[in-house]
Amino acid sequence: MSEDITLDLWKKWVFIATVAGATTLFNCPLGEISNHVVGKKTLSDLYDECRSIAKFNGYTISALETENVLKNIMTPGSLIKASMLRDIEKKGFTEHEEIFGDLITEAEKFNLDCPILKACYLKMKIYKENLN
Repeated sequence: MSEDITLDLWKKWVFIATVAGATTLFNCPLGEISNHVVGKKTLSDLYDECRSIAKFNGYTISALETENVLKNIMTPGSLIKASMLRDIEKKGFTEHEEIFGDLITEAEKFNLDCPILKACYLKMKIYKENLN
């Protein structure tokens, strides 16, 4: 049982936004992204953007948990890709509005800049426009 379900939901949202954002932006699994120094930096920066949004909303993700998440998503050769990328590969609909759009809305409440997250969101907006 969770001691703080809302914090746990924020942790999940930050994680999903990071993994879905990176794998859809680069159209490949996490392992391909993390094979590059700039890829690792982008994953870390995207996670930090999302983590900051959680923090400003009153939900702090610890440094230890952050370290563990980043270690896991930067596993060399990882074939993990978000379900959102699998939806793209099937030319299906995605939950980018709920995952990226809503998180950006939360950031805007505090005038937080989240350029990587916004790039992920834009990629998905363009995908949706071209889907129709």
